[in-house]
Amino acid sequence: MDTEGQKDYEANCDFCAIVKELNNPSEANEHEHKNVREVLRFNETLAVIKDHRPTIEHHYLVIPRWHVGNPKTLSTDNNHINLILQMLDFGKEFLESCGWFSNEEVSMNDARFGFHYPPFISEEHLHLHVLYPASEITSRKYKEDSWFFVTPAQLIETIRKKTKQVKA
Repeated sequence: MDTEGQKDYEANCDFCAIVKELNNPSEANEHEHKNVREVLRFNETLAVIKDHRPTIEHHYLVIPRWHVGNPKTLSTDNNHINLILQMLDFGKEFLESCGWFSNEEVSMNDARFGFHYPPFISEEHLHLHVLYPASEITSRKYKEDSWFFVTPAQLIETIRKKTKQVKA
């Protein structure tokens, strides 16, 4: 986001096309991009969309409503840690709003939240994967404790370490 509070978009970013339409409906051209997806929930900062190549039935993405680069580009200087935490909270709120957790057998413990880490990314626009139920995930792309799919906590730790190295 620039200093005047305007939203920045990347011209060839499918996620930017989605949020641009959401932020400025009169300016967006939904036919510009082939992967325009329905926004399922949004607030002033974030939006939730269905993954267009879901690995399980409930596979969603939480995306910022302006262009933020991939996880490798994040820093503490730009308040990215706060953004990551907001994305996680918003993803959890979305799952809870779907009503699946009223049954005692269904639990947030069976949800998985994470980011792909470069070079294993499909979009340069930051996005949090929200997967439920995690017990049904068979794809290695979303494997826990891998270096290419990291939890929000792991990403925050990586950003803090990187920032310390740069300042040292």
